[in-house]
Amino acid sequence: MASNGRKQDRKRGWIILASLCFASVAIYLALTSIFEQEEQRRTPLQAEFFAQTVGEALSRLDHLPYVIASDPRVADGLTAGSDVAGLNGFLAEVAQRSGAEVVYVMDGVGLTVAASNHADAGSFVGQYYTFRPYFQDALAGGHGRYFAVGVTTGRPGFFVSDPVRDARGRIVGVTVVKIGLAQITQGWSISGDQIVVTNEDGIVLASSNSDHLFGTLAPLSPDVRQRVVDQRQFANLELAQIDWTPLGNGRVRLDGTTFLLTEAPISGQGWTLHLLSSISGIRVRALLFVAAGLAVMFAFGVAATSFRSERLNRALLASNEDRQRLGQEIEERRRAETKLRAAQAELSRSSRLAALGQLAASITHELGQPISAMRNYLAAEDIDGSKPSPLATNLTKLVARMQSITDQLRFFATPSRRDAERVDMRDVIRTAAELVAHDFAQLDVALDIEQSAPAHVRGVQHRLEQVAVNLFRNAMQAADGEHDARVTVSLSADDDLVILRVRDNGQGLDGRDINELTEPFMTTKSSGQG
Repeated sequence: MASNGRKQDRKRGWIILASLCFASVAIYLALTSIFEQEEQRRTPLQAEFFAQTVGEALSRLDHLPYVIASDPRVADGLTAGSDVAGLNGFLAEVAQRSGAEVVYVMDGVGLTVAASNHADAGSFVGQYYTFRPYFQDALAGGHGRYFAVGVTTGRPGFFVSDPVRDARGRIVGVTVVKIGLAQITQGWSISGDQIVVTNEDGIVLASSNSDHLFGTLAPLSPDVRQRVVDQRQFANLELAQIDWTPLGNGRVRLDGTTFLLTEAPISGQGWTLHLLSSISGIRVRALLFVAAGLAVMFAFGVAATSFRSERLNRALLASNEDRQRLGQEIEERRRAETKLRAAQAELSRSSRLAALGQLAASITHELGQPISAMRNYLAAEDIDGSKPSPLATNLTKLVARMQSITDQLRFFATPSRRDAERVDMRDVIRTAAELVAHDFAQLDVALDIEQSAPAHVRGVQHRLEQVAVNLFRNAMQAADGEHDARVTVSLSADDDLVILRVRDNGQGLDGRDINELTEPFMTTKSSGQG
């Protein structure tokens, strides 16, 4: 039964564990779906914010080329070449105040005549940028806007330009402002967002991961690649395709990791900002929620188990107390039953002893008169004075023997009312030996009484003699038939203890229980022998 109970407990435990796992997986999937939907609702606003930030960063200095071109010193420097050194200083001050990376001025053939970085090793002064679309657009009288990797510095930037006109309105040159994107991408890295900005050709112009910079989302067509080479837009960069795989349903795989994809256009540029939200982060959030829920459940389970254990302990303690009390009651009942059985046995023994006493008294009474008559006849023969015949002598001995037997029966049948007194056990042994001497001689059993010092007890002497006689006769009958049959009686005293030992060389108790042997009328002798 206990084994079946344990099996059922284990089965119940596995069922609970499987149910808990199933519920955890279901909750995890539900939370993942909820968090993804929440992320998809949130990311469009976030992507729009980042796109607007990029657009504002690019248009922040749109007016600056026109302002510089409107300064008379610029037109004078291009037409007369009177103060080129002063123009360099002016452009350097403008770049510093505006936060532009480089500000420079080109003449009508694309030669840079003044630049804010004129003192640097990578100075633009003396360089031709005729091939740049922003120069061509400005020289045509328009406003140029163009992204490119600098052929001189190798750093990417966004170039804005405007034409420089003389007093008669003729275009004599071009002013250009280069805006760096390093500060924008640095902010993305700090925010921890995964952002990719591409142009209309799918080329990565800016990214929160520098490894993706100037890669392509898809292979470039030959025409696009040739145009990029002709304009030297990305210098000598390879423009290799990055590990970008659209998965549909608003997902994309980048470098082997799946992201939620949100796109936002950057106004005025034809660029697209791609905001990538980590699905693994969403899954981690879901796992954390499930783990927190499991932790709470575990805490409640521990608390409930502790409470239940406490209740079980209290119930077990109460049960133990009840069991102990029941055990005590059972033990008391057993003791009472033992006492009852002992009382019943004692009553039965007393009844049998009473019957034996009545029988002994009856026998003594019936034999008393014939024995007295026989003794009178023998006494009359003695008075006659003649020599007693052998028959009379034997008859006298027989009457004495019968009188001794009746005395013993009377001794047994008559209850003693004498008080206990000081009795020497040597006298008890001597008297008992005299009473059984004839029986020992008849059975040819030797009776050895060892000498001892005086040993006194308090009791009734004739009762003690009765016990000694019974012991001697039992030992005699046990040794009867043995070779050199012998009964040895010894007496010893130690402080307040007196010990009477009766030993025989018979067969012993033959494995019988001493309690059984002490019962009245119990005997192992043949019928008529005791």
